[in-house]
Amino acid sequence: MVLLLLLQLVISKSNGFTLKLIHRDSIESPLYPGNLTLEERATRLLHIQTDARIKYYAKKIAIAASAKLQNMRPGNKHLAILARIDLHLRLIMVPLIIFGCGTNQEMRFETTPNKINGILGMGSGPHSLISQLGYRAQKRFSYCIPSRQNDNDNIYLRFGQEAAFRHGQQVHHLHFPPGYFDIRHDGSGGCVIDSGSPLTSLPQGAYIWLKNVVTQYFAQMQLPTKQKPHFDLCFPVPGPHQPFPLITFHFANADLQVGTTAFVGMDDAICLAFRSSGELGGISAIIGGLVQSYYRFVFNLATSTVSFAIEDCRRTS
Repeated sequence: MVLLLLLQLVISKSNGFTLKLIHRDSIESPLYPGNLTLEERATRLLHIQTDARIKYYAKKIAIAASAKLQNMRPGNKHLAILARIDLHLRLIMVPLIIFGCGTNQEMRFETTPNKINGILGMGSGPHSLISQLGYRAQKRFSYCIPSRQNDNDNIYLRFGQEAAFRHGQQVHHLHFPPGYFDIRHDGSGGCVIDSGSPLTSLPQGAYIWLKNVVTQYFAQMQLPTKQKPHFDLCFPVPGPHQPFPLITFHFANADLQVGTTAFVGMDDAICLAFRSSGELGGISAIIGGLVQSYYRFVFNLATSTVSFAIEDCRRTS
């Protein structure tokens, strides 16, 4: 998901704050492409879902144990600038933030010339934004991704005590036990929750199994497979009384259930928002942004936990 970070629009409290993130296709974006059909939206999504992304995760993990600082992205080139700035967020000021900016990047987005200036780091390292914000962020952030059917829907990135669920929500906690996401000796394994990958990637065997089950499900409704460019599995649009299958991710202590958000909607078809990671190796699974829609994800780096709960992400409060 390509986003623009609008720093000047901030809802701030003493123990947390919120940043508004504008999608590149939003009507508020300077890159706004105009009214797009559902199929055009789906095609633009796939331009940022590349095999290079999976290869990057594999390479990143393989070199993580090295004491030598490396910055490797297969197939991509960039010229970066590292600077210190005083970050003014309307009601708060954070002095001497280390902030990187790319100026000559060749990333696999379809925008020409490339207008993406960097990636917002939210990891546990000392130079990530959330670490530099210190007590203001409390090593805690959250987001809730709305459906991209509306040009006016944006994402609000929340920090600190702002990164919380609404009152009365049922919360599912993922308490990672020691070694749960350990990488195997050959560098493979693990799972990534990635809002930047629209589609969810599964190992070849798991993807084929899912594909077969989904095909059988729609076959019972007399809905045969349908060919659409760029997608592996598509069907005619179901009728109003033909429900979508419910796909569930079973984690150690919680289940992530997705229905319509497991599919990309077009004018005359729906396509499964999953893909095979093939023989690329690396991560066992990448949980993509589409299946995260209408869930709030809260990442707590201090306790190494991820929590999620259903939420109407179109609301800004």
